[in-house]
Amino acid sequence: MIESEEIRIVKVVLFGTGNYARNIYSKIEKNLSGLDIVGFCDNNSDNWGECFGRRVYAPHELGKEIDKIIILSNLNFEEIKDGLIYWHKIPEDKIENIYFRSCAWGIFALHSNSKF
Repeated sequence: MIESEEIRIVKVVLFGTGNYARNIYSKIEKNLSGLDIVGFCDNNSDNWGECFGRRVYAPHELGKEIDKIIILSNLNFEEIKDGLIYWHKIPEDKIENIYFRSCAWGIFALHSNSKF
């Protein structure tokens, strides 16, 4: 008899609600199994409320129930990460960077520093 392994679902918040987030949100859902995207987070208070049918958190609202914060950016990753750590006291090990890049043949490739 083979015992099944318990699969741990990681609760994540995606940081970013701009055009880049709009372009890759569906790709993340399709390519990353084991993630429960509970909402988004953004520094801009104009974007708080709802995005893609999910809640948009202010950074100070992120609580212990969130396992990871995934920053949807390659260009501003360090700046965003530093702000989350310094201003909002988010532990560094909760912050990940995932981004997609166009390949020569037009398919998007996933790049990550994730250790899920």
